[in-house]
Amino acid sequence: MRFVYKLVLFSAVASLPTLRLAAEETPVLASVDEIARAKNQLTGIMAALKELGPTVAQRKKPQLRFLSDTAEKVLKLISTRGIGNAETLRRRHQLVIRFTIHHRFFDRCLTEANASFIGQIQTLATSIRDDLGFDGSPYMRVTEDLYGEMRGLLTKLLELPIDAEFKAQAQAIQQELLIDVLPIAAQGDRRLGVEAGMKIYPKIVALYPKLEELKRSEGGFEIADSIEALNGAFAEFAQLDTE
Repeated sequence: MRFVYKLVLFSAVASLPTLRLAAEETPVLASVDEIARAKNQLTGIMAALKELGPTVAQRKKPQLRFLSDTAEKVLKLISTRGIGNAETLRRRHQLVIRFTIHHRFFDRCLTEANASFIGQIQTLATSIRDDLGFDGSPYMRVTEDLYGEMRGLLTKLLELPIDAEFKAQAQAIQQELLIDVLPIAAQGDRRLGVEAGMKIYPKIVALYPKLEELKRSEGGFEIADSIEALNGAFAEFAQLDTE
């Protein structure tokens, strides 16, 4: 497996939306039609991802579950907190970014049998982006978003009954995230932030065999699957050649 950092990264992501909302941003009240449209977009994405699942290789399925889970969380927030809530808006921004950085992933999944599902997913994700009216920013914090969530998952992983070697590897990665990756990534997805993520990426890949074993244990599937998916999402964002 080769890891190749594509130099086109920043031009490729420059049109992506910023992840964070200004603290003083005032939510805009939405009409019933706007809420229904937002919910229909999300349920449509989740349904299409479910249909896409049986048409892709097993190793690609964590990414589908990751994207579906992202959509489901936004849908729940709209239902419980409202579409204008600051956290809901932040998560909708996050959703658009996560689907946008997976465009190459969907290209690799594309077959004649699943083209309509992928087309539906991309169309709905684009419509959410357009509804939100993103201005686009090259100074995102995707690395911080993905590996910050990873750090929380590693904490949950360490609470499971895993062997000493696995635990030591996970602890070392968690420590590196805390000290060497997240402080730099918090400054934005410029060269140093992305390079910090690239250094941790293969170390998490090295855990995959043990994570696959963990998926077969009680209570281990969701944590292991999510760790693989977050790492895979970073590979898509940084345009790493992993195949």
